[in-house]
Amino acid sequence: MLKKLVISFTVLLCLVLAVWMLYPACQESYLTWRKQSLEQAILNAYVTRNAQISAENSALESDQGIEDRARAQLGLVKKGEKLAHIKGLSDATDSLSDLPPKIDPTTIDIDQTWPVQLGDALFGYQRSDDD
Repeated sequence: MLKKLVISFTVLLCLVLAVWMLYPACQESYLTWRKQSLEQAILNAYVTRNAQISAENSALESDQGIEDRARAQLGLVKKGEKLAHIKGLSDATDSLSDLPPKIDPTTIDIDQTWPVQLGDALFGYQRSDDD
């Protein structure tokens, strides 16, 4: 009986020492992974926005694209054409640009699944404004 207790205590002591020695390295690794995940999400948002802006620029590189934009947003018409305004419809082209909104990195976050929430609590992750 005493031998089992000594073995159990030794195993428990080894586990506690292992956790105590490995925790700082695991914490640093986790915090680095979280920061990289957040930076990747921000980068993906910028890549998506840049693709939308490139598509907008491509559309405006032709005379037809410029003409379509002038018709839709400024109400310009060619000679001989007539312009008709229909009231009561929502106007989705109020602005002079269809550019996507600027990206605010503080509003972008990665998935908050339960393992991530557990890791955040275990390793003390808190997002700061400069992340």
